[in-house]
Amino acid sequence: MASSSRIKPFEIDGDSARLPSEWETWKYDLEAFFLAQGIVSQRQKRAQLAYLGGPGLQGLLRHLPGVNQVPHVSADPPFYDVAIQCLDNYFEPYRRKAYERHAFHQIKQKDGENFTHFVMRLRKQIARCDYAPRSVDELIADRIALGCASEELRRKLLQKDRSLEEIMALGTSMAGSTQQSMWIGTTPKINHELGVSAIHKQRTMKPYDRNTRRPQAPTKPYGNYSNQSRAPAFPRDNPYQRQPDICYSCGLPGHTRSSYECPARGAICVSCGGKGHWAKACTRRNYNRYPTRNPGQNTKRIQAVKDEENNEHRQHYAFYAMGRNVFVFKVGGIDVPMTIDSGADCNIISHDVWLQMKEADVDAVDVRTGTDRPIMGYASSEPMKVVGTFKTEVSAGDRRSFAKFYVVEGGQQCLLGDWTAKDLQVLKVGFDVGMVKHGASKPFPKLRGIVAQIPIDKEVQPVQQPYRRPPIALEEKIKHKLESLLEQDIIEPVKGPSAWVSPMVPVIKDSGEIRLCIDMRQANQAVRRETHPLPLIDDLLGSVSGAMRFSKLDIKDAYHQIEISVESRAITTFITKYGLFR
Repeated sequence: MASSSRIKPFEIDGDSARLPSEWETWKYDLEAFFLAQGIVSQRQKRAQLAYLGGPGLQGLLRHLPGVNQVPHVSADPPFYDVAIQCLDNYFEPYRRKAYERHAFHQIKQKDGENFTHFVMRLRKQIARCDYAPRSVDELIADRIALGCASEELRRKLLQKDRSLEEIMALGTSMAGSTQQSMWIGTTPKINHELGVSAIHKQRTMKPYDRNTRRPQAPTKPYGNYSNQSRAPAFPRDNPYQRQPDICYSCGLPGHTRSSYECPARGAICVSCGGKGHWAKACTRRNYNRYPTRNPGQNTKRIQAVKDEENNEHRQHYAFYAMGRNVFVFKVGGIDVPMTIDSGADCNIISHDVWLQMKEADVDAVDVRTGTDRPIMGYASSEPMKVVGTFKTEVSAGDRRSFAKFYVVEGGQQCLLGDWTAKDLQVLKVGFDVGMVKHGASKPFPKLRGIVAQIPIDKEVQPVQQPYRRPPIALEEKIKHKLESLLEQDIIEPVKGPSAWVSPMVPVIKDSGEIRLCIDMRQANQAVRRETHPLPLIDDLLGSVSGAMRFSKLDIKDAYHQIEISVESRAITTFITKYGLFR
């Protein structure tokens, strides 16, 4: 019976509103215990029910009406099934759907709570609400949008309707990317020198000489050895002075590894793959990645190679996009969130991110201090403080590019410049939806079922205006334009005299094409006006209040799509070198 001790006695004196749901949970646990122990006999199940249920449940089993009325019609009478049915009937009146539904709509994601745990709490609670099965997923999706802790996720969910499966995938993905970006963005600022120093020879030591610079197991949090010399993490001037508390997850003083202030909470160690600590404080590091020195070889140390290239007349520009268009790229084999900036002439890496990349053994070449040209920020007259440069391979999916990066002190974020983004084909300059052009269909399409009737005042005397001769250079274009309009059935020739005649005025477009305009000022005197109030700009702006996306739609030859009635066509007659048209 040692295995049964995990099942706690059922408490029937708790919150009455929670009794039905707690009973269902306890009963499910009991059924799992029966299955694990191989208990199938009704009599044994009934005995275990009374034994594991505790004093409160035992009292119900003794006094509930009908609990002992078991039909003996089989070799194994249903002692257990009858008892369970009586208990279900006893707890059912305590069920309050209104209370359970209220509790469901009050659930919010807790600080630091995993997204999947939050959704699981919603699923558990909605099972007690007795909602229709077809509406369960929609209710959970609505509750996620209202109760999730991520404002970015909430904005995405409010942009368009999504299924629960899509919301789960989106929320899980964003939670994972948040933890990864936390590892990149919470690096302590340590004053390291970027770059490689001058080459000088060093006498070879014996393999186990005490002066040999070989990696040792970390005994302090700053157990990250590299080819660069590093000052002690804390001063040792006074040996009797109490040293500050050290966190063995991130290596920083002032807190312990269990503190919520630790920036390494949730971080992934790039050395062992574990969670909750940085590589510098990892106690399971793989030291085999450090090359072992050969006693018979001389070693060389790399230090301070300065770039002597001088191009002061050239400047690069960087424009910060305030967190938009942020994607994760592999820079030297390290995942780095970067903003795609079409206005930046170069690639920018912040100094803090560069320190993390060095700890993760970034694959970089041509690492130099300083810069070969000034980098100007947006709306800034002072150049950025460039610590150094390096070259490495950057990849996005299956596409790769070899690019140069500038390390900037105090940079707000990492930027992927215009040229590199285009080389990786992650930046496209142009329209996703191009201009929709009308093909060669003839006649020109028109709106179905709509015929415009122009109200004409019969008391106005018709006017026949003379022909205005256009420049000779436009005669050929005017002829082709008239032929095109005739072929598309937009205009028609006028046979015989016409009471109304208006002159034609050709206008040259910016594209070099010609637009045929008609001077209708005299004809407009005979058109009766339909009086109606025009909308104010304030009314139009109020109608789009809260809109997030706007589109500009330019319809080609929009007015030509409306057919004019036969009775109204006479007033549109115009004169050309080739005759009258309307």
